[in-house]
Amino acid sequence: MRKTTRLARSLALPILLGLSLSACALGRDAVEVKLPISVATDSRAFVKIVAVEDNRVFEESPSDAGIPSLKDSDDIHNKKITAQAVARKRNGYGMAMGDIVLDGTTTVADLVRAAAQKALQDKGYAVVNEGAPEYANAAPLSIDIKEFWSWIAPGFISLTMEFKSTVVLSGDRVITPGNGTAISHVKQETAAGFTSVWVNLMQQGVSDLSDQIGAHIKPAPASAMSAPST
Repeated sequence: MRKTTRLARSLALPILLGLSLSACALGRDAVEVKLPISVATDSRAFVKIVAVEDNRVFEESPSDAGIPSLKDSDDIHNKKITAQAVARKRNGYGMAMGDIVLDGTTTVADLVRAAAQKALQDKGYAVVNEGAPEYANAAPLSIDIKEFWSWIAPGFISLTMEFKSTVVLSGDRVITPGNGTAISHVKQETAAGFTSVWVNLMQQGVSDLSDQIGAHIKPAPASAMSAPST
């Protein structure tokens, strides 16, 4: 029995290594993470998202897989790349490999903005953009992105993939006082780090982030809601 167990263990890691490398782990992958879908309201409680700042800190050789890093250390100073970077791949031994960025022109700030917009509309607000008649008097909301990252932790028979995002919300007219930090942390067990699994994890993470932001938003004042149509 013990020989069988040792044999299983000796075979498990190489198999896991091969599986995790199958997702082009050595290079950079670009993935599409869809923006959260929000439904416009006819509310008269107007909000404007005045700033979404990506203040994540990237490190060359972090001691923790949850800290953002890139395979090419020179890229951590390239704002164009870090604005789209969302994950770092690892092999079956936990060694850092290639990285994952968002496809096209989508940035992490775009995903967080969309998540916040959905949360606001779910709470009864109408989100207006610059140029709209209501923009000048709309309640301002600023968002500071402290964390937004996905990573992988090797295991004996499976991989644990994690997504974590921390954002600080500022706007006294919209955010509950003393309650402006929204944190999302999503985990997923998988047999291999295929690109589709990364996308699914981050899609869930962004959706959960929207829910967490919503938990920090005051409900729109009843007096500002539009009267029902007749």
